[in-house]
Amino acid sequence: MNLAVVPPIDVRAVLLAAMDAAAMDPAWHPLRYATREDAEEPDREAHPGIHPSDLAIGCNRSLVYATVNAPRDAWRHASTSDRRAQDSRTFDHGKMLHVLVQAYLQLAVDAGLLDVADVEVPTGPRHNIVGTMDALILKGGARMGIEIKSAGPSTYYGTKDMTRAVTALTQPVTAHRRQAAAYMRASGLEWFAFVYWDKAMDDFAVLPWRADAETAEAVRREAEFGLEAAERRILPARVTDVWKCGRCPFRSICSQDLPFETFDRRHRAA
Repeated sequence: MNLAVVPPIDVRAVLLAAMDAAAMDPAWHPLRYATREDAEEPDREAHPGIHPSDLAIGCNRSLVYATVNAPRDAWRHASTSDRRAQDSRTFDHGKMLHVLVQAYLQLAVDAGLLDVADVEVPTGPRHNIVGTMDALILKGGARMGIEIKSAGPSTYYGTKDMTRAVTALTQPVTAHRRQAAAYMRASGLEWFAFVYWDKAMDDFAVLPWRADAETAEAVRREAEFGLEAAERRILPARVTDVWKCGRCPFRSICSQDLPFETFDRRHRAA
């Protein structure tokens, strides 16, 4: 298994040491390291391609939309106001968690625990993949990508019983592995570390990971499918799925039967 191989950087030890350093400094605050209010995605007008998070949707139609730089929704539409409110809370929680963990990584550099900790690192465009890693850390010549994830009790503890004291996570969630494999394909990285934090903010787990051949091959096939279908101007049939459609950034344009040329914006990258 991937987890049996010793990773080049002990990310959990780095984070724990950084937390100790922060606790010793009464003036420390995570926003000290915030360089911008909102994380920015790569300019999709200039760099069309599949974002690693697109692969988690599992829809071939969305892969073609991403490849041709089709317009994305400003916000992933939800069917009800309650769902939009829930999504907004989830987004805000996740954003806060990212700022916190990224600040700890950057504090680790100040404390001499890491050589470099860059946050919101652009990857690609390469192999029809473009995106932004949560962080890239370096120590003694070793490099690791970082993905930060919040997890509810069902995922983190394997049960909705939040009195559990030990995480049940032994390897990254499948969709997250696919996401990391895409970043690896676009950046050439060999190692990733997933920082899973339970939503109660009481515990976190670090799962180092190297892309297995099956996941890497699946990502390669999907990225190439997007390119081939776009070249042949083929848009797969719409598949109605509540889970997939509710999380798709192309939901608005997908609901319309438009000629291919109306959403093919690759020429804008020329």
